[in-house]
Amino acid sequence: ALGLPYADPAGGLMGAAAALAALRHRELTGEGQHIDLSEAETLVTCLTEGFAELAATGKEPERAGNADRNWAPHGVYPCQDDRWLAIAVTNDDEWQALVDRMGRPGWALSGAFDTVHGRLANRDSIDSFISNWTAGQDAFDIAERLQDRGVPATPSQHAGDVLNDPHLRSRGFFRDVNHPGMGLRPVHSAAFRYGHEPLPIRRAAPLLGEDNDAVLGNLLGVPRDRLARFEERGSLT
Repeated sequence: ALGLPYADPAGGLMGAAAALAALRHRELTGEGQHIDLSEAETLVTCLTEGFAELAATGKEPERAGNADRNWAPHGVYPCQDDRWLAIAVTNDDEWQALVDRMGRPGWALSGAFDTVHGRLANRDSIDSFISNWTAGQDAFDIAERLQDRGVPATPSQHAGDVLNDPHLRSRGFFRDVNHPGMGLRPVHSAAFRYGHEPLPIRRAAPLLGEDNDAVLGNLLGVPRDRLARFEERGSLT
């Protein structure tokens, strides 16, 4: 779980991309641009499949929850201590590995679930059987045992879990950064790489107004005397 509204980080990333595109446009043409960014419109870009289906067929897609139109089982299942486990079986081999880990129960051996078409047709029954199997077990233990067999599975995590996730830690995804206002804090690096190592974090997040001169003066070219007038009037913080 992100622990905050999804629109906030999505909107921030979209805003950064828009600003970079505007700066590139200025370099090429000498012209400035006006950016009108709506977080709601940003989230629409995450729903393109549904809108494309509506435009092509006129049929409004139904809510699917955790289900997937191509894979089954594909859901989040209850475990002990009010934890949940996500399992996503993407092919027949993964299904057989899951069945093996469940101890090859009789309900899974009829042959009705051996193909993806059979599993999609019976997804509700399969979800019920898997929920009965996961209930009362430790989500992290099941996830590790399934991952060992190549089955995509992971506990549903809160922020503390994500911070201590062994996969992310082993890849150096989190880095300790010293912030002048908050002290030493773990900060996540970029989710992509250009080589074997994570991209470096060159500095902590700026304090309020710390980069006014660099952005408005150096980058955007606002004259210093004009910036001074803005500051005197309290227009800048």
